[in-house]
Amino acid sequence: MGNVSLQHITKSYGTNVVLDDLSLEIGDGEFVSLLGPSGCGKTTLLRTIAGLQHFDAGRIEVDGVDVTDLPPQRRGIGMVFQQYSLFPNMTVRRNIAFPLQASGMKSEQISQRVDEMVELVGLTEHQHKRPKQLSGGQQQRVALARALAPHPRMLLLDEPLSALDAQVRNHLRDQIREIQRKVGITTIFVTHDQSEAFALSDRVVLMARGEILQAAAPSEIYARPKRIEAARFVGHRSEVDIEARHGRLRWGKVFDLPSAFADGTRVTCSFHGERVRVSPDPHSQPEWARATVVHRTYLGSVSQLRLRPLDSDTEIVATVTGAAAELIHDDAQVALHVDEQDVNVYESGHLIATRGNA
Repeated sequence: MGNVSLQHITKSYGTNVVLDDLSLEIGDGEFVSLLGPSGCGKTTLLRTIAGLQHFDAGRIEVDGVDVTDLPPQRRGIGMVFQQYSLFPNMTVRRNIAFPLQASGMKSEQISQRVDEMVELVGLTEHQHKRPKQLSGGQQQRVALARALAPHPRMLLLDEPLSALDAQVRNHLRDQIREIQRKVGITTIFVTHDQSEAFALSDRVVLMARGEILQAAAPSEIYARPKRIEAARFVGHRSEVDIEARHGRLRWGKVFDLPSAFADGTRVTCSFHGERVRVSPDPHSQPEWARATVVHRTYLGSVSQLRLRPLDSDTEIVATVTGAAAELIHDDAQVALHVDEQDVNVYESGHLIATRGNA
């Protein structure tokens, strides 16, 4: 079991509030990522759950038991840090065995458990090597195996992939998710990388300034951020401030939405770059807006375009496939449009349901 209940957790350093009356429920076997920019409180929250960080107010329960005042070693937690913290003079097997020996487990049981762990993380052929003989990804897998070896109730991961290069990071990311599913352990993962959070998680907890902006499935957070602050962090979005007029939210020919707002009400309309429909022929879609390509950034499989509609000073971002982008260059004119269902509307920073994004 590994149900975690965080109830009104508060932590401050003087006048700096790091965790602001934060509450969260995490289910048994769930993979949850704490996502947010540096300084948002995600690592402090993870260390609080681990028992490595004292807090000012609140309560933590694991499987219905209050662990608020329990030391880390009594919480049933396995933890993997950004730095692997392996013993350089020990082999892979001995590193994994260390917490089991410290717990007083019998030698035969230790050997069997280590066998299971090296197989689980795919290091059987490297089990007699020392850390300096391993790659960064292999060392991180040793750290993961060591954390899982004592049968913890939950696994805590503090940005474990950030020190690895992109290819290794993506491979190890997939391995972590596969291992977590095999073991079925409740896992809490800290990252500032939204692609990692979305790829790994059952649920993403998006944080800012010590509070939770939204806790939901990755697809929901990506498509329907509840607050404009969340929308600005997730994906490559553009936003436009406009006034409601005659029952519509209209920005030239770029988009046109139905509106229930009183005339003159100012709202923010936000949309993803890949939802901007672009034609390299500015005359191909007379009902679409025309825009100038301010700059094109080639990113391999896609290109990002910074576009300025001809009747506006506001720039927006569009993401187009590499093939389509071959026909588009800086200073060119294109046609563009955003469908109403792809626009999120925010009033006073909060998502408002409209016919387009209900």
